[in-house]
Amino acid sequence: MKLPKIGLLVAGIGLMLGVVACAGGQASPVEDREEKVAQAWAPTALPPEPTPQLTPEDDTETLRWLAFAYWEALNAYEVEKTVSYLEDKYRQAHLGEVEKGIRQMKMFGVKLGLSEESAPRTTGPGLAEMYMTLKEPLGTRRILMEFAKAQGEWKITFAEEVE
Repeated sequence: MKLPKIGLLVAGIGLMLGVVACAGGQASPVEDREEKVAQAWAPTALPPEPTPQLTPEDDTETLRWLAFAYWEALNAYEVEKTVSYLEDKYRQAHLGEVEKGIRQMKMFGVKLGLSEESAPRTTGPGLAEMYMTLKEPLGTRRILMEFAKAQGEWKITFAEEVE
């Protein structure tokens, strides 16, 4: 998983806060502007957990829940919970990146907002994908999430920015 380039992210947050603090000619107080900025970047709420014993038609809701649960754990700065949603090989390959990214996000108090760009869809037997829109202080990114079902359980096999 590639997390946003944190240096650019932090610089963008600093720039955004500097602009808000220096915009003295506006009628609204600084507190109102800061609240509006915070509301604009509020993370998306986690959908309710799907019911157990799902049929194949219900996989869409399971995948949607899995995608949002992953990002919710990331925003909660919970490394173990975040990586628990990843497929074993993907987890092993990206554990260090996830740990580093979460440390940096926590240090700067960064929270990422997410919205669903496209509903989960199957791409083959036991395979699926969906696109998410990641909202961060510097703008938005398009994220492709891929999933695989192993031993009856869906796991994330890819979650990175795409064009």
